[in-house]
Amino acid sequence: MLNANTNVKAPSYDLNEGTVHQFCHDLLEVDGELRSLADTRDDTTLTCLALEMWSAFSDTLGKIESCLQDNDCGIAAIDVPSIYDDLTDDAIAGALVSIALTSSLMQPAKDIENQTPFTMFSASYKSDEALNQAGLLDISPTDILGFHSDGLVREKELSVPRYISIYNTFINYRNCGNFYWIPTNSVSNLSRHVESIGFDDDFIFSLTPTIYGTAGAKIENVVERKVQTSIFKETDDGRITTFINGTFAGKRCGSPDYTGRFKAFQSELSENPFRYAAAQKSRRMIVLNNANGFHARDIFEDPIEGHEETRNYLRSVSKNAVKTGHVM
Repeated sequence: MLNANTNVKAPSYDLNEGTVHQFCHDLLEVDGELRSLADTRDDTTLTCLALEMWSAFSDTLGKIESCLQDNDCGIAAIDVPSIYDDLTDDAIAGALVSIALTSSLMQPAKDIENQTPFTMFSASYKSDEALNQAGLLDISPTDILGFHSDGLVREKELSVPRYISIYNTFINYRNCGNFYWIPTNSVSNLSRHVESIGFDDDFIFSLTPTIYGTAGAKIENVVERKVQTSIFKETDDGRITTFINGTFAGKRCGSPDYTGRFKAFQSELSENPFRYAAAQKSRRMIVLNNANGFHARDIFEDPIEGHEETRNYLRSVSKNAVKTGHVM
C-alpha cells in the first residue's frame, strides 16, 4: 500500500441490477445478439446510449456529476452488476455499460488508433515478461506508479483532460489494493512549489510509451514521445492544473537544473496527509477530476492461478482539456 496517511473512502455507487438488466435488453441487444464494443465508434449510437443511461440513472449520475465538479471531492466509484450467465457476454455488457456511463458524464476523446471512445488495455504473464525484456517499465499491473495526472495528445497538442474514467473489466489478483486521488487544493505548500517551478512552458518529459500488439507477448509497435510543456498552468478561474506524467528530463535550455525542485514536488504528493481511496476490483468504474487532482494506485499482488490474462481495463479521457504544451 502507498504511504498510508489519512485515507478517506471515495464516494461509491451500486447500479440497480434490474435497471441495468433492462438497459442491456433494450439498448445493447440487437436481434438477440449483444452489440460490439466497436459499435461505440458511431457518434449517434454513443449519444443514444449516454442519453438512455442518464434517463435510467439520473439520480445517481447527478450525484456523481456533483462529485466530479467538486474540486474537494473529485472522485467516485461505480459498481456494475453482473447481468448474463455467459462470461463473455457479461464482460462485454459490463464494458458497454461503463462506456455509456462515461459518455453520460463527459464527452470522451476518441482513441487515435481505433477511433473508439476508450482505449482498452490488457495484461498477461507473457505480455508483462515481454515488456520487461524490452525495457518498458512502469507499464505492467505490478509496476508502481506515483501520483500523477493523465495527459491527452491530439496531433501535436498536449493537454491535461479535465476528467478520466477507468473501468476494470476484470482483475485476476487476490490483493488489488486501492486507487487514490488527491485534490490539488489539499497539497501542502502548493504555492511554494508553484513559485519554485514557475509557469514556464519549456519543461521536457518523455511520456510512457504506447504499446500496440496482438494477443500474447508479441509487441508490434512502440510509440515513444517527448513533449515540451508547462508543469503548472493557471486556468481562467484561477485554479492550478498540473501536468506530471512520464519521465522528467529538465528544462529545454538545460539551465538551471530543476530536477531537485521537481523531485521535491513529487515527494510532497507522495507524503500528502490527505487522499481519497477506492478499492480496486473487477467491474468497478472509477471516474475522477484529473485537472484538479493527482491519482495513483497500489500494485496488484497474489495472482489468481489458472488465468493467463491478469487484468483488462478500459480508459477514457474527456475532450474537455487544459492545453499545457506540445509534442516535440
